[in-house]
Amino acid sequence: LAFTTQPSSATAGIAIAPAVEVTLYDAFGNTCTGTADTVTLAIDSNPGGGTLSGTTTANPSNGVATFADLSINKSGTGYTLEATSATAVAHTSALFDISAGSVSQLAIIDPTDGTVDAAVTVTVQAQDSLGNRVPGWAGSVTLVSDGSATGAGVVTLTDGEGTIDISDTVPETVDLWLDDTHSTGLDTTSTQDVSFAVGAPERFVILD
Repeated sequence: LAFTTQPSSATAGIAIAPAVEVTLYDAFGNTCTGTADTVTLAIDSNPGGGTLSGTTTANPSNGVATFADLSINKSGTGYTLEATSATAVAHTSALFDISAGSVSQLAIIDPTDGTVDAAVTVTVQAQDSLGNRVPGWAGSVTLVSDGSATGAGVVTLTDGEGTIDISDTVPETVDLWLDDTHSTGLDTTSTQDVSFAVGAPERFVILD
């Protein structure tokens, strides 16, 4: 097996073009034009944690298996595909990259819960429709919180990401949402919550 056409780059969720082609050869480098050996493709190196979609098995025609509708949903640098069949030696493609699509939404990344002793950092990302961060996007959006939390406000995103610190002196779960105060026109319906637990003990108190 050998990749005779393979991706050099692609966009998340978009069909890889041109189509991926795998040719079956014998031990002397001759194309096995008469074989019916089914070829299967899978992700070998998976830096973005993506899923390979489309028809991942194909029967060769004149020794060439063609995969015209493959796509990967997560962006990342350094993906590879592996071609396998029942009889031939497996073969791995060259490295290729999957980039994010066009920005469509601003999303709050689920923050790590904390305590009232320290602020919790909340991250907001510019993402494509599949949830991939879109590098290079810059803009602002307002993070809103409820309860007794303080620190929410305008988040400035550069390179597709921005952060803001939220504090609370009351042990509680705080809801977070976005307000498109800077008229980005993007989907800002993302919500999350963050819990603040009791802080570390500092003193003993005699109750009345």
